[in-house]
Amino acid sequence: MFSYRASGAAMETGFALVTDRFLAVARADAESTALLWAALSDTDAPLDALRARLTQITTDLAVVELVDPATRAVRIALHGDVGVEVATATGSAPVRAVDRSSWHPHDTAGVRALTLRVGADTGTGPWLPLGRGVAPAARLAWGTPLPDTAATPAAPGAAVPDALVPDAVDAVDDTLLVARPQQRPVTAWLRLGDDRVLDLDLPLVLGRSPQPADHPGARLVRLASPLREISAAHLEVRRDGDGLVATDLDSTNGTVVRAADGSTRLLRHGTSAHLAPGTVLELGDGVVALVEAGS
Repeated sequence: MFSYRASGAAMETGFALVTDRFLAVARADAESTALLWAALSDTDAPLDALRARLTQITTDLAVVELVDPATRAVRIALHGDVGVEVATATGSAPVRAVDRSSWHPHDTAGVRALTLRVGADTGTGPWLPLGRGVAPAARLAWGTPLPDTAATPAAPGAAVPDALVPDAVDAVDDTLLVARPQQRPVTAWLRLGDDRVLDLDLPLVLGRSPQPADHPGARLVRLASPLREISAAHLEVRRDGDGLVATDLDSTNGTVVRAADGSTRLLRHGTSAHLAPGTVLELGDGVVALVEAGS
């Protein structure tokens, strides 16, 4: 899903970082990069709340926050000699800082791919995969790397001519797209608790703290679990034809599935079960979901 290209002089140009919610490239030495990693990982704070802390670490920084995997919405913040190329279904456009001495925020949805850059070094060698972690790099890509238009005169946020990007946009990995099923009659819904009906236009991932980067194209449902009986990513529920299917996400304790006829099974170790109306899912810590007949 993520890839980087090392720069010609990595220590001078900087590093690429991928956490559970943030992507970033920065012109920084190893010590400053460690501070950036600490600031961007293991935090629930939104990007806006981190800006002051980040700019104290380095002045050249591009950060992308994965805001909503369902709509592929991101928030981009730029500071210094950095930029981001963003591809959506309508084409590609650069996002650049208007004033390099201050933050330039940018929000967009429907992102199919993006590439972050720091400095003018376009990097050398092949694009290499990067999971959650840090690598010396001049470029960091989510999806197919996009052409660098840093040298192309354009107003900040202005669209790049289509001739610059069609191959890159067409080559985007299908796994990065939000898979919205075709319209069909809905025969079942998932009710969580007494008054929360969960929409299943997208797959649902239920858990204590599911992360957007781990479940692209899904709607995340965070569940309170004081006793930690529910795993961070516990259960996926998705539409399957006109019905629903539940899949265990290698949770620690599994999910008790109680069918309407009284039969019971424990869903564990990545197994799946089709869910008929009237089925009750017991995830732990008293969290119960009910499959109801739709209209």
